[in-house]
Amino acid sequence: MEEVKLKHREYCWKFGMSVFQEDEDKSNKVGTLGTGENNGNGVISNTCGVHGCKLKAMSLMRFCHINILSNSKQKLYKACSFAIKRKTNG
Repeated sequence: MEEVKLKHREYCWKFGMSVFQEDEDKSNKVGTLGTGENNGNGVISNTCGVHGCKLKAMSLMRFCHINILSNSKQKLYKACSFAIKRKTNG
């Protein structure tokens, strides 16, 4: 059962939706969502565009948050210097 859950999670990560949602959308719409196709214009990927990075890209972006912050030329984001308190046991 764990293997099935893992395969389902990988499918949702790769194609952006569940198999069951895809079947419902086919009956309701002309196009298919979550197939990874962009009307023949290439494959859309949810992963970061930096070679070797497997993190999920931010919404409406091609890159993950870490790689956006590592680019010195970008001006939209800056790293936060706020120190996060760690919860201590006890």
